[in-house]
Amino acid sequence: TSNGEIPLYIDVLCQYRNKLINFLNTQKIELRPSLPSLHSASYFETSDKFENSKIFEEQGVVLPCGPAQSLENINCVIDALELFGRENR
Repeated sequence: TSNGEIPLYIDVLCQYRNKLINFLNTQKIELRPSLPSLHSASYFETSDKFENSKIFEEQGVVLPCGPAQSLENINCVIDALELFGRENR
């Protein structure tokens, strides 16, 4: 951020993904669940197994991100995540 840059996507894992998504929705913050694991995505048409991708399908979310996000928005998301963490220990 010191150079005015933030990642295009911020992928994180949360054991309580659905609960986190619902909580942040009440805070007017939208998350995007991660895409299906590679071996269950029909568009790949493969019989290979990618077991390491399953955790992202089950627990992954993409936080609000991108170059248009202001530091105020980023701090709002951080505050909401901290609140969720305190309430779900």
